[in-house]
Amino acid sequence: MKRVLLRLMLAAMVLALAGVLVACGGGGTDASSNGTDASAGESSAAEGAGAEADASEDFVWFTAVVPDGFEVRGINGNYTEIEFYQDIGGGNEATIKISFGYGTVDEKVEDRISIDGFSLGPVISGGLYSWSTIDFDFNSLPSRQYIAQMTDRYVVFINGFCIAPDNADILAVVNSFKPHDDVEEMFSVAMDTSFPR
Repeated sequence: MKRVLLRLMLAAMVLALAGVLVACGGGGTDASSNGTDASAGESSAAEGAGAEADASEDFVWFTAVVPDGFEVRGINGNYTEIEFYQDIGGGNEATIKISFGYGTVDEKVEDRISIDGFSLGPVISGGLYSWSTIDFDFNSLPSRQYIAQMTDRYVVFINGFCIAPDNADILAVVNSFKPHDDVEEMFSVAMDTSFPR
């Protein structure tokens, strides 16, 4: 009986010691202490991506980051078109408008550049898409329209009115834009969802 009890106590001590070693890192060297642990970098990147996702807001058919200092409105009284806006003085607003349209990027670009004052900008990679861009002036201030093929039948527009093309606020929206998986079905839901006044 004493031998059995002694063996049980010995086994319990070994398990407790193993638990302490695991909790303390097994007594090995801690590579993260010198900033060279590869897994620490992966974790930070994952946390950064998670933080951006957490910062995004839901607008029925898409999610996107709302830049600091911008307010939100649904310009048709529903969620089919959304504007983020900020007073920049002189009677102007910096406005980021997100909307969708039927067709292809090539069709939309051709339509836009046929208008006087609109010119083809660079193709930009951002978030999920490669964005064609159209440059123009609005209220004598530089502005840019971003266009991407969202589904086979629909494009998404992100218009930056009175916002410089390389402005961090518009780029944050472009990089964070993500349509819902059933985005085409959600268009009708957005039309029937009243934007709060």
